[in-house]
Parts: sequence; C-alpha cells; structure tokens
Amino acid sequence: MEKEELEKYNKIKRLGEDFSLALQDFKEIIAKEQDQVVELTQTMIEETRFSQYDYDPELFKEYLREPYVIFPVEKEVWGVAVPKYVQISVGFFWYSTNTHNVFKVDRMTSYFGEIPKALADRLKFKDSLPLKIFDGLLLTGIEHQDEAWTRYRKHLSRKEGSDIKIKRGHEFDLQGKLLNDGILPYFIQPVSKELLREPEVDFTLFDFQKEGKQTFLEKGSTGFYWAMGSGKTFVTMDIIASIKGPKLVIVPTATLIHQWRNRLKKHTKVEHEVEVVTYQLLTHATSKRAESIKNKEYSLVVFDEAHWLPANNYKKLALLKTRHRIGLSATPFREDKNSWLIIALTGYPVGMNWDVLFAMGIVKKPDITLYLGRSFQDKKQKLEELLKIPIKTVVFCDSIDLGKRLSKQFGYPFVHGETSPKERIDIIDSASVCFVSRVGDQGLSLDIPRVIEIDFHAGSRRQEIQRTGRTMHRTEKGEHNILMTYKEHDSYHKRIDALEGKGLRVRKVSIN
Repeated sequence: MEKEELEKYNKIKRLGEDFSLALQDFKEIIAKEQDQVVELTQTMIEETRFSQYDYDPELFKEYLREPYVIFPVEKEVWGVAVPKYVQISVGFFWYSTNTHNVFKVDRMTSYFGEIPKALADRLKFKDSLPLKIFDGLLLTGIEHQDEAWTRYRKHLSRKEGSDIKIKRGHEFDLQGKLLNDGILPYFIQPVSKELLREPEVDFTLFDFQKEGKQTFLEKGSTGFYWAMGSGKTFVTMDIIASIKGPKLVIVPTATLIHQWRNRLKKHTKVEHEVEVVTYQLLTHATSKRAESIKNKEYSLVVFDEAHWLPANNYKKLALLKTRHRIGLSATPFREDKNSWLIIALTGYPVGMNWDVLFAMGIVKKPDITLYLGRSFQDKKQKLEELLKIPIKTVVFCDSIDLGKRLSKQFGYPFVHGETSPKERIDIIDSASVCFVSRVGDQGLSLDIPRVIEIDFHAGSRRQEIQRTGRTMHRTEKGEHNILMTYKEHDSYHKRIDALEGKGLRVRKVSIN
C-alpha cells in the first residue's frame, strides 16, 4: 500500500473509530455535538467514495434522536432493536445480529427497572385491575369481583362477600398471572413503628438506597434488583439493623454464609440476631436445624441471589414464617421462563437500569476483552501472558480437574467445592492470583481488579454477567478477560451477547 493511500486509510479508520466512540453517549451528542456528527458522517461518506448514495442530514438527525426500532412480538410484548454502537440496555436481552442488539420488553422488564424512560413513554400498557392478595383472598371489591372471577377462575374457589377465596396451593400461580397482567398484587403491610429502631451501622446510604429502604418500610416486602456493586447488601444490612427481632438470610453457597457473617460483624452490631443458611440446608429432609428454622417466626427473611428461589426445590421456602421479606438479585431472570416467580415470592420490585447506575458513577463499566484462539493451548498461552502482568486476579475455571492442573502448573491456589467456606474468602482475598471454580460465581463482594475466564458453563448468560460483576465491586474500573476458542464462541456466543445486552462493550482480539 502506497504512503498516500496508507495515510488516507488511517485517516478514514480514525474517523470511524471516533464516530463509534462518540455515539456511545448519544444523548450527550444529541444535545451538544449533533451538527458535528452529521458533518463527520458526510465526510466519511465522501472519503470512502460512497457519495453516489443519497445522504439526508436531517433524516440522520432524526435517527440520532431515536436510534432504535420498536416492533410487536405478541400481546403486550415488544422487540426493540438497538445498534451495537449505542451502548445501552433496554430490556431483557433477546438476540443479536452483526450490527444490532435486540431486546424484549414486557411488563416484567418494567418491574425490574430495565426500560429507559424515553422508551417507557412510548410503550403504553393497558390499565390493570386494582387487585390485591391477602390471607388467602383475592381482594377485588364489588365493582371488580365479576371480572376477576371470570379472568382468574382457574385459581379461585368461591366468592366471599366483596372478595374471592383462592384455591389452596394456587396463591403463587395466581400471583404470577396477575404480574403478567400488570397487577402488583401485594397487600401493603408497612413495617410497624414498634418493630423499628435507629440502626447502628458504620456506613452511609446513597440517595437511591435510601429510597429503596423507604419503599421497603412502606410495602413490607421488597425485591432489590440492582447491578453488582450497587450496594444491595448494604441497604439490606441497614434494614436488618433497623428491625428488631430474629432475622434470617438465605444464600446459595457456603461461601456467602461466611461473607454475610463477616459483613454483619464488621458493619453492624446485630450479627447475633441474624441466622445465615443455604437454600440447600433448608431443603435437607433430615436436618434438625432446618426443622427448627421452619418452626420459628422471623421479623425478616432475606433471600440473597433470589433468582434461585423459583426452583422447584426452593420455592416452598417462601412459606417460611416471617412478617417481612427481601429478595436480592443483580440477574433477576431465569432460563425456564419463571422470572415472574422471583417477584411473586419476594415482594414489591425495586429495579434500576444498569445505564443509570453507570451514569451516576455508582458502578464502573469494566474493560472487557474477548480473546479468540484456535485451541485450548492458545487459551493457556494467553493466560500465561496475562498473568505476567502483576494485577490481583481471579481466574475462573469450572472444571475441577483442569483447575487443579492449572493451579499446580502456575503455582497459585485453587478454590473449589472442597475448600472450606471460611478459607475460600480468605484465600481469594489474600492471593495475588487465585483459580476459582463456579463457587465464586455469585455474590462474591471483594476488590478484584481483574477477572480471567478460561473455562465456563456452556452458554449460561447469567454466569457470564455474574463473573463480569466480580470486577464491579470496586471504586475503580475493573478488567474482564474472556478466553475462548472460535468453536466455543460459535457454540456459546450468547454469553458475550448477554454482556453487550447490558450496555457493556466487548473488544474482540485474535490470540494469533
């Protein structure tokens, strides 16, 4: 390539890069730099010799004001196609093309706070009935009783005065049906003043956390569905410290038992009032402790990583005796289409779009790089190169056998199911580099500047988002490196799609 041609090529390349980067924050561009972007686009078209195509600057300005397409999918479900260079999340990620991310938007996305306001204003859901569930009854009032009886007859047994009796065992299914119809059926049971006290904690909540706490105090049962690193645990500890009486926290792994206990001890003075157990223990048929917990009445039960709760083995735990409840999850979706149960089993949803948290600076977007190679040997070679850069690192490796081999080869510890829960946190926290199995996927709230994935669980979108989230529990921007073969990427690319669907940019690099 001649020098002049090379300079021209580099100039066009820089223009393209500048253009893509500028459009990432398209709202600010629209307000401050719209004319410059329009002129830049015209220049790009001319310099790439595509001037034979008509270009209408005014239409392009309209596009910048609304860079997405909305189309119907089914009743009260819409698809939203957004160009990939616009790094935003507008609902539940559905699929992607080479140029666009496509999301599904429905009632559930509005509950989890996943719909930006500009888009929500365009989607008008039909008005819903003002129905509530309380003490085995569907509270309808005379004016809505007949319509509710007709619409939800499958789950109802008989009319009782102005309300309707719910069939035994149908309460959760009815809640799901109501939620899908846009009805939040929770009968408000505010936390009584007699149960409250001034919390003794060593931290201060952000304004959005204070608003979340106030929602809980007003509703009595609440789910917090915010991104990793946004402080779901801290607002919950503040609530725990504010409520008198025995409390129970249920977690998916023994690692999180240790983490919750440490945090309660460090940041509050009420750790002696709180039991922390796993979902598995409470479903163990012969566990005396499980029976004791089931027979006890709590002032508050917290379901950490609440997306576990709808599983067949665990959803009966929603029947534990408690006056109030909280659900926590940064990934409130399930592949089995039972996401509605997360809300039904925990309480009034308090969600927030990740883009809002990024814009507020509460959570930092990590730098994500996908390294693609032809073989596992390529992946291991890149791992070795990355580990020569001295940054505190967690290397995720699902396979226990592979984790043990890599641990021995590189001389760093491997944390997995056989490692005691107490040692897991201590090892990860103290080691400069640590190999970790999937026991570290969820809820691990440590300052981890860099995450590397060399082995993973097929196409699990939740696992990918959770592992990226391990770098978001810090004040500075983290780094996530994903090592895949081209074959793995072809089979499991939806892991990467899930990250892009959350408004995260993934840089793709060939290993060789």
